[in-house]
Amino acid sequence: RHEKARDLLVIGCWTALRVSDLMKLGDVKVRKEKEDEYIQVESTKVAGTYIEVSLHEHVQQIRQRWNGWPPLMSQQRFNEYAKELCKMAGMTESMRGEVAKVVEMDGKAVKRNVTGTYEKWELISSHTCRRSFATNFYGIIPTGDIMHVTGHSSERQLMEYIHAKPIDTRRRVRAAMASM
Repeated sequence: RHEKARDLLVIGCWTALRVSDLMKLGDVKVRKEKEDEYIQVESTKVAGTYIEVSLHEHVQQIRQRWNGWPPLMSQQRFNEYAKELCKMAGMTESMRGEVAKVVEMDGKAVKRNVTGTYEKWELISSHTCRRSFATNFYGIIPTGDIMHVTGHSSERQLMEYIHAKPIDTRRRVRAAMASM
């Protein structure tokens, strides 16, 4: 179970697929154009919208190991196993974030996001893949390309999504100036 979850987590980080799209990989065919292997996925969230993503060599290696896509699992199991993997990997530093918890409201048990300080592994979920993709590629590939893959309609939305800070922009501008 951990091997499957690990491989799905890696695929998610390299493709930025929503968990609903990630869990449909069994139906996704890999396409090839010259040296580029890629997938084309119809977005679950926005019908009629297709996302094409090149497959990183790590994803290609995973596909070779499984002779196709790894066996899929439910979103709940994926989240549970991803947390276990990250805890085993020692991701225990404390940080601020939100965790979905069952709380009592008006005499009823409801699920709500509760902001607080948690160990990093507790904050991991399927959505971590999408945010990691956007954060890791920001400043490396054009922002518009990231937005196309993640489905954000404005740069402002993307900046809020990846928690961009003014200092990040200032550092990139300074690096660009130094290279001129």
